[in-house]
Amino acid sequence: MALTALSTLERASLFPMQPSILLLFDVLAHVRGLAFVLSEVRRLRKRNGRLVVILPFLYQEHEAPHGFLRLTALGVQDLLARHDVRILNMRNVGNSYYTLYTLFLERGFVNGERSELGLFERAVNKCAVALLPILRPMFSQSPSDQVGVCRHLLVDVVFP
Repeated sequence: MALTALSTLERASLFPMQPSILLLFDVLAHVRGLAFVLSEVRRLRKRNGRLVVILPFLYQEHEAPHGFLRLTALGVQDLLARHDVRILNMRNVGNSYYTLYTLFLERGFVNGERSELGLFERAVNKCAVALLPILRPMFSQSPSDQVGVCRHLLVDVVFP
């Protein structure tokens, strides 16, 4: 499968085809009008087309002033049910250990973009990164969908 188009919603009317799969990775947290986004996805995709969404779950605040929303798994289910969208699969990405590790490394970031860590804190981060080969087996464990701690939610849906 090849990427056939890359666009913003504002330019989406220029699509010459109706894609069968649309991807929204870390997008929904940065838009105010979720209903508009879902209606545009419905308009643009092929009949019974799929949408794959990755949403940040536990994540530092970033890209201010354009970070508006963090949905839980139940919030995602409710939102999609209200828009007549069927969830094919929803799962957690990034287990508890990975999530805590990445949050630790990202502490001190202002707006998720620029680090304001001091010299000692940067040295601590370098030590934590050096431990990565030892910690990797813990991070590679699949997260439980029953535990509410994960880095992202991956949602695969179909629009009837």
